Amino acid sequence: LGYISANQAGVSTPELVDLLTMDKACMDEVAIGSSVGRVSRFPVANWLRLRVQLEPYILDYRVGDGYTIQWNNRTVREAASDRYLENRDKAPSYHTIVSEYFLGRKLTNTPGGSGEDVPEPRFALVTKQPTYIDGGRLNLRKLQEMSHHLINANAMDALRKDCLFNFGFVLAKMLAFGYLSCLDEFQTALDIDSSDTELKLLDEVLKLSRSVLVGDPSQFPSQLVGRLHGLVTKDVPVAPGDPKKYPILAKVFADAMKPPMPCLIPSNVCLTQPGSATYEPLIGHKDCLTSVTVSTDGTLVASTSRDRMLKIWNIRTGVCIQTLTDISSATCMVRLAYHNQYAILAEQTSITGYDLTSGTPVFVVYDFIDLPTVVVAGAEDQYVVSFFDGTNVMKTWNAGNGFAECRETQLISAEDKTKPNLHRDRATIAGLRSHGDLVIHAFRGSDTAHVRNVRTGNLVFDLRCPEPGTCISSVGVSRDYYVVGCRFQLLRFNEIFALDIFSNTNGKHLRTAKGCGFDLLSELYINRAGTHAMCLQPHPSVTPPKYRCGI
Repeated sequence: LGYISANQAGVSTPELVDLLTMDKACMDEVAIGSSVGRVSRFPVANWLRLRVQLEPYILDYRVGDGYTIQWNNRTVREAASDRYLENRDKAPSYHTIVSEYFLGRKLTNTPGGSGEDVPEPRFALVTKQPTYIDGGRLNLRKLQEMSHHLINANAMDALRKDCLFNFGFVLAKMLAFGYLSCLDEFQTALDIDSSDTELKLLDEVLKLSRSVLVGDPSQFPSQLVGRLHGLVTKDVPVAPGDPKKYPILAKVFADAMKPPMPCLIPSNVCLTQPGSATYEPLIGHKDCLTSVTVSTDGTLVASTSRDRMLKIWNIRTGVCIQTLTDISSATCMVRLAYHNQYAILAEQTSITGYDLTSGTPVFVVYDFIDLPTVVVAGAEDQYVVSFFDGTNVMKTWNAGNGFAECRETQLISAEDKTKPNLHRDRATIAGLRSHGDLVIHAFRGSDTAHVRNVRTGNLVFDLRCPEPGTCISSVGVSRDYYVVGCRFQLLRFNEIFALDIFSNTNGKHLRTAKGCGFDLLSELYINRAGTHAMCLQPHPSVTPPKYRCGI
């Protein structure tokens, strides 16, 4: 039952008999109950008797050229998974033995294998599993299952050697299951170990080649050679005896130069190399975009358009995973909140929250005087925070309790209401991200930004720019800093743009990154690592400068 549950697409009868033959614990039990003592292979009759008892709960599903046994009852499937796969001591053994079966050798340094005392001839008793079988046919079962089992067996060295950096395996899997299946395996491996430089480069080769490989996976050798040619040929040791920087990629490159099928192989660098600047368009809307946002965990993109559609995109694959229709065509702002469960849409006079699980609106507030500025805050992005011009208030809703409560906080005191800049259009600005429960906001043209706790409404820090006559135009938050974009007078007749950087632990001013007098910058974006800030120039013909705000 454990082997049926451990496989992604079930297990065939010949595979199951082979796996039970390799399982030392199983064969010991057979020997104890057998009248003839120890046998070399697991008796098929034992499995057939067990199958009769399992008939109400299993079905034969067609997979590739054959059939596999899978659970047809959800309750039994969950019970079997809990019994066999949730056991930390036992579960790795199923994945290890299946991995050894497809590899044709024992794994080292992995728990629960076929056993050190199991002789190598045991592998001679089971069916060999090459990548290509019967004169060139792909072994679909091996290509579908082996990486999955190596990952779950924590056999990362074997995963790198026999799957990810095995050119023949990657090409065969791409031909059998398509580009996205290979990309998912690389992303899963990088999620486990993001420090592998060569794996990152090979993953980037796949991403750069997406538009070609989605339509024709057989072009993988050409794409690989064309993108790695310069990297590999220039990887020459500085001194005799020094190792190469990319030894594994060199082997993959050499294998790609001799593909198993006719293919045009570049003789020089002709394609964009890994590490070069590139972009991947997300195509699907039928009219102009009105707003776009990236989730705080960096996995999803949400976009709205005049075609009255909200689309959710997977950044990793570039695939649209959900579409909501009949939203307002006047939507001008979108945010993702509470573990990406809710999409918050704002327009001129209303804010609407959609539950992405059901695709229905669950939260609507309207009849505002001014255009709201919406941000999300909290450790789980559970707080939806809106700032309003004119009325100068901050409203907070908790998505974690179904938007049941609304806290309203007045942003200015009575004496501050006489200041002229507080009642202009787009007077209130706020950072797109939060630092826990804290958000940063300011009034455009003032010299002080404010950090406020959205849960309590209390003011935490006043961030006053040190230069006299400062006018704030944008604010942002990084992992370590509060960043305030502003303009101030330099010398007598000149103004410059600058980023004032404050500590997010005590609110003290740390330093100023100065720009130049020709910058008329209105929006501030900070990367997820908190090392760089990008400031947008409203004039379309001027390239925006980049300011380094981290260490």
